[in-house]
Amino acid sequence: MPSASLHEIYESIDGEGFHAGQPVIIVRFAGCNLSCSYCDTPQARQATDLVQVSTPSGEIRLRNPIDVGEIVSLLAERFSHRTVLLTGGEPLLQAEAAVALGLALRLRGFAVHLESNGTLLPEKRLATAAFESGRASALAGTRAFSRSIEWGSDGSQDSLRQGSSGRGHASPQPRS
Repeated sequence: MPSASLHEIYESIDGEGFHAGQPVIIVRFAGCNLSCSYCDTPQARQATDLVQVSTPSGEIRLRNPIDVGEIVSLLAERFSHRTVLLTGGEPLLQAEAAVALGLALRLRGFAVHLESNGTLLPEKRLATAAFESGRASALAGTRAFSRSIEWGSDGSQDSLRQGSSGRGHASPQPRS
């Protein structure tokens, strides 16, 4: 299995998009292809040697990069929630690892969501390749405009909906 360079892993409440308000395990990938002034996690733009993991039973640190199988085992054994948000930085910079992680988590019964800045989605075709076996959610854009694209089991696009912010425009706006 491939390895991923991560910034952090922790439980939280999803704060954006269609799943806002739901408990989620955040898996924050390290690295980003943008340098947005309004970024809420600029520290995730570069990989570090250690990954901070905040589990319900305490804090642990792991060395980067982390094998996808080790990430899956960690989430299955140490967290009670079964919804995972792959975010960043930009997870699509590590598309092979993000695909492998998403598929492995789905096989273990997790719901998997992807949050992306959207600039690499067409090139990587991650959502289609990663979730051929079922339905997945890919969030792209900023808080001002997020899209949820649902893929059917054959990889076809089922729907495109405007995000919960409801502002209806694609120009980046500062996050509040």
